[in-house]
Amino acid sequence: MKCLAKSLIVAVAFMMLAGSAQAVKFDPLFRVTSVNGDCTVKPKGEKTFVAAESDRAYLYGTQIKTGRKSSIIIILADGNECQILANADLTMTQDVKNPKLKIIKLRAGRVDIDLDPEFENSGYGLQVETAAAICGVIGSKGSVDVRSDKDMSVTTLGIKEGKFWCKGSQFKIPIMDADDFISVAISVDREFTRLKNLKGSYTIDCNNSAGEPQTLEVKLNAIVKIWARRADVGNNLTVTIIFTSPEGKVEQAFTYTRPDDRDPKTIAKLTKEIRKDIKAKLDEVTKTVVTTTTTTTVAATTTTTVPNVTPSGRR
Repeated sequence: MKCLAKSLIVAVAFMMLAGSAQAVKFDPLFRVTSVNGDCTVKPKGEKTFVAAESDRAYLYGTQIKTGRKSSIIIILADGNECQILANADLTMTQDVKNPKLKIIKLRAGRVDIDLDPEFENSGYGLQVETAAAICGVIGSKGSVDVRSDKDMSVTTLGIKEGKFWCKGSQFKIPIMDADDFISVAISVDREFTRLKNLKGSYTIDCNNSAGEPQTLEVKLNAIVKIWARRADVGNNLTVTIIFTSPEGKVEQAFTYTRPDDRDPKTIAKLTKEIRKDIKAKLDEVTKTVVTTTTTTTVAATTTTTVPNVTPSGRR
């Protein structure tokens, strides 16, 4: 009887663990629930928007819009959800080569992310892509908000629990912890990017004047400004980075050249590198319960120092 009791206990424990692991797995379709106000969807393959239906599953590739004073909840799997707030415009999609990587292409509005605490060990990935940056979820809770400010698109990333990473064309934030917040603004012409630390302390990786990796220690209210303009010769960008302290003092300044990320060949190359970086993270958390963050910086192909560069028109 004692052996039987022990066997039953082990069996029940195994079933509970299996159920917990299964809860982390993302479903092949996403579901919507708690539809509040004016919420519409354009299902994948359709040409028109229709009213969102609560408790209905949709294919990845579906576009979602919410109106004024409206909201909707996206269920990726049990215990893994995102709340879409008012005046949002986004598309739920997934990586073509790696369907385990789910992507929210956020054009406007705010997304509050609430994932299972074991998500980082699940082998699945979630990232939010905006005009200013790609935000990757490593931990469980945070928000991404996109707003327009004159000629700028402003992405605000905030972490409540767990960890995130953030990447743009000329920078990368390898890790952001709980209570870290950042604003990433980019101009319509994509020539100017401004990063401001709104809360917390973290590092930003970029390239210095020699085209080598450079790490900036960014404290509250510190600002990093990046200008990227096409060089006179070839498909290169002249990149200028100015790092200012919370008091407004210029701490460091760099200028270098790199391939133009608006060039189709360069876009394809950078996309491949980003996918490789993401796949490495997913493979890593699949193999071990202990998460180790690997920082990968895209080094400049061509480097040069351009003296006396004085960017203008952006602050």
